[in-house]
Amino acid sequence: MKLTKLESLCSDLAKAYHQDSKLYGGLPYYTHCEAVARLAKSKGCEEDIVSACFLHDTIEDTAATSNSLAVGGVPPEVIALVELVTDPPSGNRKEKKTVFYSRLRQLGDTQLRQKAIIVKLCDRIINTMQCIISNPRLLEMYEQEYPEFEKKLNYGVEDNWKHSDLDLIELNLWAKLGFLHK
Repeated sequence: MKLTKLESLCSDLAKAYHQDSKLYGGLPYYTHCEAVARLAKSKGCEEDIVSACFLHDTIEDTAATSNSLAVGGVPPEVIALVELVTDPPSGNRKEKKTVFYSRLRQLGDTQLRQKAIIVKLCDRIINTMQCIISNPRLLEMYEQEYPEFEKKLNYGVEDNWKHSDLDLIELNLWAKLGFLHK
């Protein structure tokens, strides 16, 4: 995958910040960030979205801060996306997701909101695929969360509006897994 200069910078930062982290299957955590960014890139997403995909878990799961990313050369528009998809540090999973959905709702139907949704969709698709391979328990959690996830991401958006074609990929994935229309 050919990366732009900014995408390469964000890839390098994500790799450095996640260097000691592992996925459930034992792979370096960075491979998750890379898979999320690869999906966005393969769908023709803009540079800021791909860059945010590399960094989407960096503030949430490492010592990185918005300021350290800025000092590292990450532009404000990418940091804003990363901040939007970052769960707050405290609360249970449901409370954290409520904060995320509230942030999206407050943005209305803006370009920033649409970009944050694309980052979150890419992350959820890759999470789901990785759970199929290595963590069925988490897959069950995603199954239970899916109806609310779909509803909240479409808040205030026309039914025929699509977030690139990523929402269709996820719908197809869940349908193939037999999780829709139970």
